[in-house]
Amino acid sequence: MPILENRNLGERIVCDCIEGIHREGDCYRLHFPFWIVRCLVSTWGIIPFCYQMLGTFCMSTALLEMKDVVIEAEIDGKWQSIVNGLSLSLKKGEIVGLIGESGAGKSTLGLAALGYTKPGCRIVSGSIKLDGLELTTLQEKQLRQLRGNRVSYVAQSAAAAFNPAHRLIEQFSESPVQHGKMNRADAADKGRSLYRQLDLPDPDSIGDRFPHQVSGGQLQRAMTAMAMGCEPEIVVFDEPTTALDVTTQIEVLAAIKEAVRSKGVAAIYITHDLAVVAQLADRILVLRYGDLVEEGQARQLLAIRQKTIQNAFWLSAVYVRIKCYSRLRVRYLQYKM
Repeated sequence: MPILENRNLGERIVCDCIEGIHREGDCYRLHFPFWIVRCLVSTWGIIPFCYQMLGTFCMSTALLEMKDVVIEAEIDGKWQSIVNGLSLSLKKGEIVGLIGESGAGKSTLGLAALGYTKPGCRIVSGSIKLDGLELTTLQEKQLRQLRGNRVSYVAQSAAAAFNPAHRLIEQFSESPVQHGKMNRADAADKGRSLYRQLDLPDPDSIGDRFPHQVSGGQLQRAMTAMAMGCEPEIVVFDEPTTALDVTTQIEVLAAIKEAVRSKGVAAIYITHDLAVVAQLADRILVLRYGDLVEEGQARQLLAIRQKTIQNAFWLSAVYVRIKCYSRLRVRYLQYKM
């Protein structure tokens, strides 16, 4: 390993930033050839290089870390496991898709990211850490300070999530005011800004309407705006487009994708629709009966699925041709006899 002596200031700063360097007096000992460092410094400069290294380090740290989570539900008076030791990691700015059939445990796992379980369910074991903070050991009062603030939730049915007796902008302002983020007037301005970003019609006045006075797609976008009012680090989307028609789904998905990407928010997107998750997710987890069946990058996983489906179609076509040939052969032999 070469020893560097009497290097200039720029080289010393870069050396201090690189992992695996030991300082011995005025000497620096590297674990790899110094010409790599010199090339990086001359190409990018000291500050961009250090900034890139810092960004890489931050991106490699998981914002949400769920390990070996076991969740039980009370069924017919007995506790039965519905999530069987699942693990999930989520980095800042990443979108993870949870897909699977009904009853696979998608929504249960997504709600667990908020430190919450539905009535009749309980977290038995495992670790759920939000930026190093263990959620399973927090009191309910501490969890309420996180929910809607650092972690938000977008429900499947927007019509059931809103209070029909209050206007949209009033319900939007409630969370930022309760968490002490801003006063009611600033919260209303924030809401109108998000309405405009989510492409809601007439964003300056649509907040004055009641939930029943807007369409399903508009209400879903209004709920997405409400979830992002406190600028959370993570948003859990629980099948937000299931109850919408195809055209409205496309509009809502485009609005959600734009809002999430522009804010740099990490997201968990729960769905059973592969076409939907293909447009949004960076990584996909496939669940079934509370177990992890498959996990991988979205493009690679979908490419494998597509190839598998193509092979299945090809094999089925060959099988049909063989069956038809066999039947024709039998009929021919019967005719000859």
